Amino acid sequence: MATQNDVFSYIQKNYRHEVTGAMTLKIEVPTDGLRSQMVYAAVTEHELQVTSPFAWQSRVSAEKVFETIDSMFGVVAINGAWALKHNVFIADIDESEIAKAFAVLAVHSDDLEKSLGLKDEF
Repeated sequence: MATQNDVFSYIQKNYRHEVTGAMTLKIEVPTDGLRSQMVYAAVTEHELQVTSPFAWQSRVSAEKVFETIDSMFGVVAINGAWALKHNVFIADIDESEIAKAFAVLAVHSDDLEKSLGLKDEF
């Protein structure tokens, strides 16, 4: 059984990161070619919340986002950006689930960024 501190410590030890808040880390995940994607990991008492921005709200309308999106992830507006979001319960999380959460969300977010005709900004 994993705790909030177990998950946060594991991510800190195994990923290059920047601390952006209490129990929140920013991680750069390579996608394809020379591209990468920013992923934010927030660890709460019960879940790992993984968020990856793909466009600025000032550049892409909500209508365009929802016309373009073909993803199993949620879409959120955060700090002036559109982002994909995925939650993973941590009670029985293992290391592979953390890695997959980061990698899969990053690829989907980067693909959406490309589909919208945007540069690799996030």
